Amino acid sequence: MIFSPKCLAIVVICCIGLGSCYEQTTCRQVSLISIASRYREALIPRQIKSMTLLRRYTTFPCIKYFSYGFYGPYAWVNRNCRGLFRVCTIPGATRLITCSSRGNRVATCSLGRPIKSITVKYHLSRNPCVLNYSYRLLGTRLQVYNNCMATFAVGY
Repeated sequence: MIFSPKCLAIVVICCIGLGSCYEQTTCRQVSLISIASRYREALIPRQIKSMTLLRRYTTFPCIKYFSYGFYGPYAWVNRNCRGLFRVCTIPGATRLITCSSRGNRVATCSLGRPIKSITVKYHLSRNPCVLNYSYRLLGTRLQVYNNCMATFAVGY
């Protein structure tokens, strides 16, 4: 290889979003058990980044995204999957907030801090709550419309 003293390369690495380069990931071990093929979930107090099966407690298979997985701050198991999991999270807090649109009116709920993630935890109405269809994020506020009524898991 020939190196030229006239060439200067500057490499800039940018980290945007939830997986920022400067965020410290923390991991913990969590036991989760699906009994009688039932869905079970556990609220982990932070946004989950990854989930790995460490030890299986049953002869039933535990297949990622089929019989175990995660969404937002929730780790879940299903279909008789039972095991010890390594759950890694990113910094921040998670809280539940209920926000409701009634009579096709727009409702705004102030959350106080910028939101990193949001997931519908419980539907409280027959109308679906779908991101950018019946709810959206506006900085530090959650806006719901189209008769969306739900409890949301919000990650900061």
